[in-house]
Amino acid sequence: MSHQQSRGVSLANVLHSPAQNPRSFWLPAFYFPQGFLTAVLQSYARKKKIAIDSLCYDYKVSSHWWCSPDTSSDKWIDISSMFSQTDDPPEDGIMVTGLFLDGARWNVIEDALEESATSQRFSPLPELHFLPVTLENSSTNERIGMRDYCYECPLYQTSSRASSLTSSRHSTNFISSVKLNTRVSSNHWTRRGVALLCQTDD
Repeated sequence: MSHQQSRGVSLANVLHSPAQNPRSFWLPAFYFPQGFLTAVLQSYARKKKIAIDSLCYDYKVSSHWWCSPDTSSDKWIDISSMFSQTDDPPEDGIMVTGLFLDGARWNVIEDALEESATSQRFSPLPELHFLPVTLENSSTNERIGMRDYCYECPLYQTSSRASSLTSSRHSTNFISSVKLNTRVSSNHWTRRGVALLCQTDD
């Protein structure tokens, strides 16, 4: 299934189920994912009656694989099977699928980044929970003194690290930074240029 076809399937699923959020969102389907993630924060702010400026995201990688852990390309993934799941969506925030690690892979047992398999540049990240929290309750505050073991992984739409700013001052490629657990210093992954991607080169 091509990237464009997958995008159509994902958006059609959302449109056909307007009363309830789907179990998870295929983030590559969105032309402007930054706006979607901001809308999720706005919805949470209205629900809790707090200012959106007081919110940020915490991130939790689940143990649920949305495709085979050995998959190295998004080219042949049939995402229609993802929308047959009957699990309820999370009470707060959203679950996201469709992301690939570039230069590393995820170990679900260790719940942390690890080295890529030999000759495999891309590997899928399991379902990822974007959870809105207040700045004062962010898990980042709990990691003071352990900051080296939390890698702020940049999330891009494509593998091209270059981007420009739109008229609204948003990047055309960079989406956000996702905090991922690591058993080694975060500098290790910075030197390797590890990133999350919505779309692989293959």
